[in-house]
Amino acid sequence: MFLLDILAHLKGVKLPELLLYAVPVFNQFPVLFNDETVKENCFEKINRAGIESTKLYPDPIHRAYNLGYDLDKDPFPNATYFSRRLLLIPTHLIMNIEKLSIIVNVIKNCLGE
Repeated sequence: MFLLDILAHLKGVKLPELLLYAVPVFNQFPVLFNDETVKENCFEKINRAGIESTKLYPDPIHRAYNLGYDLDKDPFPNATYFSRRLLLIPTHLIMNIEKLSIIVNVIKNCLGE
């Protein structure tokens, strides 16, 4: 909830929308960037700070394997969009407010906030 509360007002990212009365238990916290270059920059800076973030997949499955699709006419553009802009922030028990604050500062910096 710390990440959701602090990052919610930033322009350039989209965060999960929680249902009323939902109690989320994030294994990883997803941050969707409007710009994939900004996402890559954040990914590199967070990992250089010693915190492992992940991109999940560099491309969606239909692009990772030759499935016979004409990729110039992407049959699944939303999957491609998400795979290139999604950054997953660790939220396991070892992550404390100090480490999460480092991540927040990196993201703010990358977005020019």
